[in-house]
Amino acid sequence: MTNVRITVKDNRITTDTPYHAGYIKAAKALGGRWNAADRVWQFDAGVEDRVRAAMIEAYGTDGQQTTATVTIHVKLDEVHDESDKSNEFVIGGRTLVRRRHRDCPVTVGDKCSIVEGSFPEYGGSMRYPSLNWEDGTIMEAREVPESIALRLIEEQPDAITIIGETKTDRDALMAERERLLARIAEIDALLA
Repeated sequence: MTNVRITVKDNRITTDTPYHAGYIKAAKALGGRWNAADRVWQFDAGVEDRVRAAMIEAYGTDGQQTTATVTIHVKLDEVHDESDKSNEFVIGGRTLVRRRHRDCPVTVGDKCSIVEGSFPEYGGSMRYPSLNWEDGTIMEAREVPESIALRLIEEQPDAITIIGETKTDRDALMAERERLLARIAEIDALLA
């Protein structure tokens, strides 16, 4: 599962998230400021609901609630974009594979693997490295939030397939349960 965290303290919201172009765009639109020293986004507390919604849209969770995850297979030939001509293949905010330089092999992303096919040892030009995968190449991405996988399938049904069963993180569910029980106790105290 993608590791994201949101903290609310002193009328400030801080989000600790991996890179996702869609989330960065949303964060800027919500008045977020990038704190390069701590590598987090910071917001005014007044936009908490919208920050959480942006995190769920990008990552499938805001880090406070658990989410079911799945493993997906991605048929690279079927994805409708120009990724084979670029140096990175990103889907659902996750980098599946990238080539940093023309003369270096591809690097497979975190919790990803090549199921079928391959990539050439080098590709593109010095200025514009590219992936240029072999026809029929299929990538696997594990621990993809189910909501994101379903959205991807809706957008590109020929390219994405869910493999195996949905998994739920029991430890995360227990931690969420404890947070909710603590919040209920706070509410009960305020109502008393």
